Amino acid sequence: MRGAMAWAGLLVSQAVAALDLGPLDVDATVRVLPSYSWDAKGSPFFVPRPYARLGGFSSEQTIELATRYKGFNFTGMAGTDVDGGGRSRDASVLNELFYEGQFKGLSYTLGKKITTWGVGHGYRPLDVVQREDRQRLYPTPLEGIWQAAVGYYGATDAINLVYANPGRGPKHDVSEDESIGLNYFRSMGPADVHGVLRWSQRDQMQGGFGTAYVLTDAFEWHGEWLYQQRWSEPVPALPDLPDDLAHFDPNDLRARDFYDLERHRGAQKAVLGGSWAWSNGWSLLGEAWYDGTAFTKKQWRDLVALGEAGQYAFSLVGGLLPQRTLVGGTNLVQGGSLGQDIEQQNVLRANWLVVLSQMRDGRWLNWTAAMQGTPEDGGLFGTLNLSHKEGVHTFGVTWRQFAGPKRSSYGALPMKGVVLLSWAASF
Repeated sequence: MRGAMAWAGLLVSQAVAALDLGPLDVDATVRVLPSYSWDAKGSPFFVPRPYARLGGFSSEQTIELATRYKGFNFTGMAGTDVDGGGRSRDASVLNELFYEGQFKGLSYTLGKKITTWGVGHGYRPLDVVQREDRQRLYPTPLEGIWQAAVGYYGATDAINLVYANPGRGPKHDVSEDESIGLNYFRSMGPADVHGVLRWSQRDQMQGGFGTAYVLTDAFEWHGEWLYQQRWSEPVPALPDLPDDLAHFDPNDLRARDFYDLERHRGAQKAVLGGSWAWSNGWSLLGEAWYDGTAFTKKQWRDLVALGEAGQYAFSLVGGLLPQRTLVGGTNLVQGGSLGQDIEQQNVLRANWLVVLSQMRDGRWLNWTAAMQGTPEDGGLFGTLNLSHKEGVHTFGVTWRQFAGPKRSSYGALPMKGVVLLSWAASF
């Protein structure tokens, strides 16, 4: 469905451009993103082929088109993904399709639009409506949320009221969950102040505030805090199996069959960080954050133990049933989820991040090096990105490596690392 809408948007945009209706802005970007990842066969979550294809070669090829005509806005991508087994799937996405207008001093938005809030770099507790993935290897355009919004923009303050996903009801994915969100912003000299409120039937009330304070031309610090009234914790569980196992197909099982959800009340999330920037293009950023909805160290170790038990069972029964359990665990620790019920953004509650970069227009080579970890168990991963811009072309390479003790948050992953090459051309 999303792919069909993206293709339809591309065709409509081209048709509108052909009509020569006046001030129509059209931007196009072509991307080719081949990558290679390698397995960690000693991981408690590792699943051998053919039951899972975690490592090897994959590639994504897309064309993005963005158009703006008066108050109408469209951004969409069309393309394909190819995995290590040569299987391809539709990679088309309708990123944005909305209309913005003015009415008696207020602005309003109707449609699908990207709406991210917060000031953090590696983690944004205040991003309660969109929930952007801040750990992506390559910054492809985000996918917006359907909304009806109204906002006021003054000289030093702004306020936005967003009705997200109208009529969809409670959903497990925050970006699809029907909710009402309020975002307040005020500029106070060297400080920017942010405040958010969100209510949904699933999470009840969320509220928090943040600030970014510029101390000098070279240094700023920022922080956020959020309280969430309700949240869900995934608890590993065994699936219900039929009495007649002779006619049982394990492929009918889903990752969702291997865990239950426990609802909890009261969780806090916070981030604190700062950055230094110099005129020669060098910059250094450091952050630490806490996510009260993520696993505790004990809960993570229990999940690892379950994976290790699954490995043993896998060798006994040929991988028919346990591999489904392990695939579920793999989806979670790779930054996705066990299923659509999971709302976690972090593996463990305490996290740190350090980013060093040198980026400046006109430089032949820009680079960014980042290290992120979980201090409770020593898990960490590093990311190195190199990029070069030549006219309309941008070439890049990104390397991410996971490390740490075997049972740590990132040392237990079924993937050791990944290298991604990128080429993009904008017109």
